[in-house]
Amino acid sequence: MTGVVLDPEQRPIAAARVRLSVVNAGSKPISGDAMVLTDADGRFELESPANQLQGLYIGVGKIGYLTVAGTLQAGVGPDLGAITLEAMHPIDNVEYAWWKPFWPPEDQSDVGCNGCHGEQARDWMESEMAQSAVNPRVLSLYEGTDLEGNPAGEGYRVDHPDQAGPCANCHAPAAAIDAPGETVLSEVEGIAREGVFCDVCHKIRDVIPDGGPGVGGSLQYQRPSAWQGLFAFGPYDDVAGSPMGSSFSELISTSRFCAGCHEWTNDAGVPVMSTFSEWSEVSGADPDALQCQDCHMKKKFGADYRGESNELGFIVDNPHVQQNHGILRRKSTIHPHTFHGAAEYVTEAAALGLGLADAGGALEVTVGIDNVNAGHGLPTGMPFRHAILVVEAQFDGASAALLSGPTVPDYGGVGDAPEDLAGRPGKGYAKVLGDGTGARNVPFWRATEVIEDTRIRGAESDEITFRFAAPPEGGEASVTARLVYRRAFREMVLTKGWDVEDIEMASDQATLELAAAPEPGADAGAPDGGAAADSEEGRQDGCGCEAGAGDSAPGMALLLVALGLGRRRRRG
Repeated sequence: MTGVVLDPEQRPIAAARVRLSVVNAGSKPISGDAMVLTDADGRFELESPANQLQGLYIGVGKIGYLTVAGTLQAGVGPDLGAITLEAMHPIDNVEYAWWKPFWPPEDQSDVGCNGCHGEQARDWMESEMAQSAVNPRVLSLYEGTDLEGNPAGEGYRVDHPDQAGPCANCHAPAAAIDAPGETVLSEVEGIAREGVFCDVCHKIRDVIPDGGPGVGGSLQYQRPSAWQGLFAFGPYDDVAGSPMGSSFSELISTSRFCAGCHEWTNDAGVPVMSTFSEWSEVSGADPDALQCQDCHMKKKFGADYRGESNELGFIVDNPHVQQNHGILRRKSTIHPHTFHGAAEYVTEAAALGLGLADAGGALEVTVGIDNVNAGHGLPTGMPFRHAILVVEAQFDGASAALLSGPTVPDYGGVGDAPEDLAGRPGKGYAKVLGDGTGARNVPFWRATEVIEDTRIRGAESDEITFRFAAPPEGGEASVTARLVYRRAFREMVLTKGWDVEDIEMASDQATLELAAAPEPGADAGAPDGGAAADSEEGRQDGCGCEAGAGDSAPGMALLLVALGLGRRRRRG
């Protein structure tokens, strides 16, 4: 099959996507894999996927043009001739009225996106995207209150009572697009309270990563003129022209699309949100790398979503629309709109393993943590999101004292409550911001520097070693290591009364039988028969161990448990 794709002025359109599909016995097109791009002269050539008893369906799409699609007439020849694509109006229509994401089907006075895309709308309604403008925790941080509205802790509006700030640019884009940086998040009304809804994503033509928060610079919109009616940028190049017009967007299926709100540097040059650049460090140059949507817009985490099933389905669930305009697609190409976040995925993100060794009077513990499934930093997102490793060693049920090794930082919580972890053997994984005065964990709008960033990069690992005091008589050592995820620093949670709980990301437990410590003055195994403790190399290091002799101490036992380093997931 050959042909040429032209614009209304009969000029060739290069790099347009032409897709041929088979029409089944039920007169329904089944979107197929026979696709080519037009050359510089707008011409294309591709083999027909149909046999003589089957019909053909064609779709032609390119960003910025309205997609043309439909069933070819019976008996059409191999040369399809000229196919004309109409360009969208190049100017963003600032008078555009946003479509409602959801309208009760029983109320015939209006219509929402759920009228055709009910499954996607229901998924969205249960996601954090639908709550972005009214999320109580977001608003309490913005206004400097607790969840009851009482003054409590830090708040952007506390520090800037006369400024709206950038928050609404991402959290309420439908309102902020008319006044970027000047929209008070806690005062948005109308459809903007729906947060990040269908229309505000499917009207994005381009994204400039870190061009400014959301509609403040990164998100480039092209809202259609009134005469174009229903319209959406989407991931399909063969959507029928009625009842909704569309323009194919390769961008909408890539991580760069998400960078519009998940990559932001504040006015002081501090990378507050760096999820996209973290992903780019690992996968940006790999054309086969998993994109954000491949993980965060799928039914379940563990499946290879692109190709897990050949089952067919529609992207619309309205029976009338299915009958008149529906195209069957492999369900593996239809992304659910649940937008899973950290709460659902952190338990799949990390692998943790323990190694125990008898270090001659002390217990040596090695903990390995591997970022196995997060294609970005572990964890990522706002700087107050973090993970904490907690390690506990016991002999006969009694906790062993830490001799050497790191402890949980202050943001783990100072106090006596079970959730207060600061000072315990362990480590924190966080991006710690400062304001140049020595203060730590300052609000992102005050930050002038990144004091430290201990998070585990994508596809990387961390290994930490601890030494615990062992009883002279030896005995069985039991060690537990836990990696927990927290959505905010402990002090912030307590101050603002946020209803968030620790989520255990990974854990491991191991035991080891330690030998009794040698009697003072006993032969420590020196080749010349003298006491190793008397030599310069084997002097006591103050903890009852022989410095420099740890890895070669006689009788040392080593136990490695589940310390397997994962590989980055790739889509097949």
